[in-house]
Amino acid sequence: MNQNEMLQEDEVSLRDMLATLLDNWKVWTLGGLLGLAVGVVAWFAQGYKGELAAVTRPGTLNFVTWSALSSGLPAFAEIYSERGETPERSMLLGRLAEPNWWKTNVSPVYAFSKGDVKDLASVSKEVLDAGATNVQRLQVRISGSNRQQLIDDMLFIERFIRQGAAYLTFKSLINRYEIDVFQKPATLRQEIAKNESELKFLSQRRETLETLRKKYPDASTASSMIPQVLDPKDSGAKYFPISTQLVALSSDINFLLESNLRASERLVELEFVSQFVEKAKPLLGSDQSSQDLMKSLALIMDDLRKRVDPANLSAVLAIRTIDRDIEEGAARTENLFEGQPYIYVTRPKLSLALALGLIGGLLLGMLFVFVKPTLVGLRSHAGRSPN
Repeated sequence: MNQNEMLQEDEVSLRDMLATLLDNWKVWTLGGLLGLAVGVVAWFAQGYKGELAAVTRPGTLNFVTWSALSSGLPAFAEIYSERGETPERSMLLGRLAEPNWWKTNVSPVYAFSKGDVKDLASVSKEVLDAGATNVQRLQVRISGSNRQQLIDDMLFIERFIRQGAAYLTFKSLINRYEIDVFQKPATLRQEIAKNESELKFLSQRRETLETLRKKYPDASTASSMIPQVLDPKDSGAKYFPISTQLVALSSDINFLLESNLRASERLVELEFVSQFVEKAKPLLGSDQSSQDLMKSLALIMDDLRKRVDPANLSAVLAIRTIDRDIEEGAARTENLFEGQPYIYVTRPKLSLALALGLIGGLLLGMLFVFVKPTLVGLRSHAGRSPN
């Protein structure tokens, strides 16, 4: 037998392939039916896909604030889960407590895209940079098997972001106050001590100059008529008229006295800030909502306000400063989004899932028909081989 005849025997014609498929039509038909079943199951398992778009108010959210907010929301989810939610809500909070969930499912949409930046090349860089980092809206994408439950989950996430923003804002405010209370008093006391030491030397110098002026009254009066062209701080200030030196010295003393007075008043302010931090800090570890947290802070401020003497201007200033910071934080977080969010819920078409399942099942069935003889031959050959 020559080589051409051997190749002809090994070749499988298209007619033989069709005949094999027709002879085994039950196999690949069964594969198609199984593919249809798998497509239906996959369609049900895939469920619904939802997207929520929450439009932010201008100036409330930018790249920096969103980065800080998204990194703090997982920790807030752990605190929120302590409120005793339903099992479904607890499962959602468990996902929200994962930092990767926010990177995958929530994406900020900035005011300017890369294409907009190219189109606005003529706009000044300052204006472009200011607007490019502003977040125009937040898009949340999740999936679920129940349409209504999916909508409820998206609305809950939108409320969760609002409350998380309020919680993190007040946490940042209280932490900033705590740092001021911890660091600034020591710095202010050091400044006061340094100024008092300097005042001691300046007072001695003033007494010396007063003595000289009394001792040489005519020289002091005559030299006061000479125009002054030197800086009192210059090394040649000692050649100034005594009256001029006294004026400059008095100015330095008054400046140090004013500086000490301001530092002392700041210490009084920090004393009331310390009282606020002492009462407000335990609230950060509680499971209160943002509204309850606001009420608790308001009660603390009412209690501090009752203790303040209206004549103590430093204490009044401290209370008003804290009130302003709380009101600004509440206004910024309560008005984080404009109106109600936009919600879109979609589901893949059943026909697409059935078509993909049918095609996949038929292909696998046909593949099995052609591979089966080879597998049987290999198995029989292995059974006849000697041990």
